[in-house]
Amino acid sequence: GQVWYDDTDNDGHGQTGATSITACLRPTGYKAAVELMSTAGDCNDDNAAIKPGATEICDGIDNNCDGATDEGVKTEYYADLDGDGFGDPNNTVVECSQPQGYVTNNDDCDDTDDAVNPSEEEVCDNKDNDCNGTIDDLGGTTAGNWQSGDVGGANGSANFPPCNAGPNDIFVLNATGFSTSSSDKLQAVYQELCGNGEIIAHVVNVTGGGWAGIMLRETLDPGSKKVALKTQFSNNIRREIRTATNGAASILNLFRPQHTWFRLVRNGSNFVGYTSTNGVTWDFAFSATVSMTGCIHAGLFSESINASVTTTATFDNVSIFHATPNLSVAGGQIAANLDGQLPELNAEVYPNPTEGRVTVSFSEASESRANIRVFNALGEQVFMKQTITMNEATEQLDLSELPDGVYTLQIAVPGHAPLAKRIVLSKASGVRP
Repeated sequence: GQVWYDDTDNDGHGQTGATSITACLRPTGYKAAVELMSTAGDCNDDNAAIKPGATEICDGIDNNCDGATDEGVKTEYYADLDGDGFGDPNNTVVECSQPQGYVTNNDDCDDTDDAVNPSEEEVCDNKDNDCNGTIDDLGGTTAGNWQSGDVGGANGSANFPPCNAGPNDIFVLNATGFSTSSSDKLQAVYQELCGNGEIIAHVVNVTGGGWAGIMLRETLDPGSKKVALKTQFSNNIRREIRTATNGAASILNLFRPQHTWFRLVRNGSNFVGYTSTNGVTWDFAFSATVSMTGCIHAGLFSESINASVTTTATFDNVSIFHATPNLSVAGGQIAANLDGQLPELNAEVYPNPTEGRVTVSFSEASESRANIRVFNALGEQVFMKQTITMNEATEQLDLSELPDGVYTLQIAVPGHAPLAKRIVLSKASGVRP
């Protein structure tokens, strides 16, 4: 009358679900209860390594017969789609071994861009390059999309917004020393301008008897070819043109009281300067042909008149517009996009013709800042509006103060090629182009 339990693999545990046998003699593969650690619980009686209490290993088998497979021994891996060695915390698998295209860390904040990950250098591109939770967190006196430096040993310094300056952002430049006609000594804050484009800035103040101005120059060497507009905050503004490296600059003073807005436009080797009292209505200052090839430097400068005196120049409303597509106005101040690398901006402008009220409708909302400007047939800017963001997707313009005529409306948004639209302003009922 002995009760026997199935333990075929002789691991000391009876097989789960197996029927016991009552017999006087031991059946093959069976043991009495006193010979077993447990009379049931073995989930695989053909393998002595699989039994209750066994160590679970990562092999797709329930080694310890607890009803779970590979529990506690699998590793969570994170997808690394951009191949930068950092994983996406939102794209995971749990496996025994590391699959191809997966890593063990989850530190990537953008797994579609291999230039965005921890330890990556932060640059000014509206991205959190180093994944620290802050976009474009650069120091105010260092790089970004603006750079600063001395020209000719001006012993200068500068403080400015690191990236994507808005209308209210302030640029402060300090410089000592004085320039000659053939050799400049100034502190500059600049960007590279490759191809056609322009720079606009408002001079808020200048102290120390020196100059504050804007420039387009071939290099940062003291004798570089250049065009420049500058002011001492008097009734005169000065234009300077140097057509030959290390040559004497052509200097001309213009009587323009309260003109503290400056604008320089490049179209190939043709340069045009404008000044304004309000940044909306622009007065022609000069035009010049200067052979500057390739990328040049567009920026602001502070320039002293005495080696022992520091001149401090303060600017706001600083904007640089790079190559503008499909825009041709009289005089050729603004021309086609040369690089063709930026995505197109889609927007509609209506009604057209208009009696003065114009709606600009963007194809999609965006957190980007938009600069909207209107030029007359002479290429002079007659209207400008800067929006903080485009998240409303539409922008209303009032052009009713402008005389009837044909105008070019230009829309510039960071990260996109600028868009130009022809509009007709006609206050007379029924007039069509």
